[in-house]
Amino acid sequence: MDIKTILNRCHPIRGFVYGKSWFEEDQVIGVDVRPRCGARGICSGCGKRGRTYDTGRTPRGFAFIPLWGFTVFLWYCMRRVDCARCGATTEMVPWADGKHRSCYVYRQFLAFWAKRLSWTEVGRVFHTSWGVVFRSVNWVVDWGLTHRDLKGVTAIGIDEIAVWAGHKYLTVVYQIDQGIHRLLWVGRDRTEKSLNAFFTMFGKARSARLRFVKWTPSLDHLMKGRRARTSPVVVSPGGVVARRSTDLLATDDQIVLAALRMIRDNVNKSLRVADVVRAVRVSRRNLELRFSRALGVSPHDEIQRTRLRRIKDLLLRSDWPLKQISMAAGFTRPEHMHAVFRRDTGLTPARYRALHT
Repeated sequence: MDIKTILNRCHPIRGFVYGKSWFEEDQVIGVDVRPRCGARGICSGCGKRGRTYDTGRTPRGFAFIPLWGFTVFLWYCMRRVDCARCGATTEMVPWADGKHRSCYVYRQFLAFWAKRLSWTEVGRVFHTSWGVVFRSVNWVVDWGLTHRDLKGVTAIGIDEIAVWAGHKYLTVVYQIDQGIHRLLWVGRDRTEKSLNAFFTMFGKARSARLRFVKWTPSLDHLMKGRRARTSPVVVSPGGVVARRSTDLLATDDQIVLAALRMIRDNVNKSLRVADVVRAVRVSRRNLELRFSRALGVSPHDEIQRTRLRRIKDLLLRSDWPLKQISMAAGFTRPEHMHAVFRRDTGLTPARYRALHT
């Protein structure tokens, strides 16, 4: 039994075939991936199939699940699709998204082990970096949050947990309906502002359907320096106040921080990487290297991630039509926003709003 047989049994890819495999230095196995004869590529803009415009000469490597202690990479020469709607665009492959160099199954694999080991240890055991483990866990969590169903929640519990030295807390909200106990939300600090952020995410319609809120002890009681209550406090939900998150990923690189702020503050414009390069006054290659070291993504991917966060925020916290949301997220056409959003979440914007509001 060879590696090709194992991959075909465990991870078949529709429209593609596994080719030859070989050993590389540092305990690495390379596997060639080719499109199946006659199979058309999928446009990354609209998701429609089209004929091949051209094929790249340099293969791109995608990290795959390790085998017998060997790191595995899938090597594939990306095609460009001649799309009638979007023009010549890089194809969308079914095992990874965007310019990410990790396969979906590899991210799930790392996230699985990250529940049992420290992230640093997971990276050491599987010969990868802490950043790759972090992004894998973050991707799995985002996928789960996007696809979870919040219908039928009528009873919640609110509590706080100490997580850092110096009386630093997190506010946690969990569902306590009969037969269903699960974590719904975690926020920084134990303040009314933190709790309002949960109800903003939860939505006014679902908040109005709540019948029971268990709050032990009340957060405002502790914030005033008084002793904690010993009996539960049942309150009616309300006071939902929308707020804009201003969190930035902590990094020591001031150039990256300036670029992140520029991206965040101009997400409603037709922003390009060239605009960011001009704003921070470094070369494009320098900026890409700094982003790769600090965040593990390219500036283009960060722009797309910021736009997607903006879209999700507006879908949940406003009743704007999709055309207005697309303009606020820097897209010139609603169809482009629709394709990018669906490729990232697996849902249309309208479906995402219906499931989460």
